[in-house]
Amino acid sequence: MAKITDWETNPEFIMAKCMALYEVITNESSTKNIDCESVIKHSIYLLGIIGLNFGCFQYNFIPAAKSGLVSDALKISILNFQSTELVPDARDYILHDSTNGTTEKVGRLLMESRRSIGSGYTQKEYLGAMANVHFLRANNDGDDESVLSILSHNTYYNKKQGNARALHSVRSLIRR
Repeated sequence: MAKITDWETNPEFIMAKCMALYEVITNESSTKNIDCESVIKHSIYLLGIIGLNFGCFQYNFIPAAKSGLVSDALKISILNFQSTELVPDARDYILHDSTNGTTEKVGRLLMESRRSIGSGYTQKEYLGAMANVHFLRANNDGDDESVLSILSHNTYYNKKQGNARALHSVRSLIRR
């Protein structure tokens, strides 16, 4: 297994952690799922706001994209990722690392993402709603209602009650 510092600084190891994060959150294999970018993008964005760095990826909100948050660098990194043999060790690192709080913070995100039940969203979609509602709230001067309206009218996340629940989940994630 790699040294702790490798998981935090080596780009291949960081991407292996991103792929393993997908597996921990969804309980699906990242190597067999070409559509894991959305879950990874939203999960690492949300983990970043509570102090867990999975890489320094820039995010933009692009309403025309309909998915809201976009990170071109992350998308390219996922598409170019070749070191699938690192993913099992990365998954073990996520599940058992106590030095950086990785396990605890991923557990908090997983718990909040499970609040998707009854929101009208799948767990994967709910992570997207959570990330987008936080990004909009952090980068706009409007109140919660205007943020929820922007999200509902400009993205795939068009379930108003689900978005309100996602906002509550983000606040809960940050508070702990």
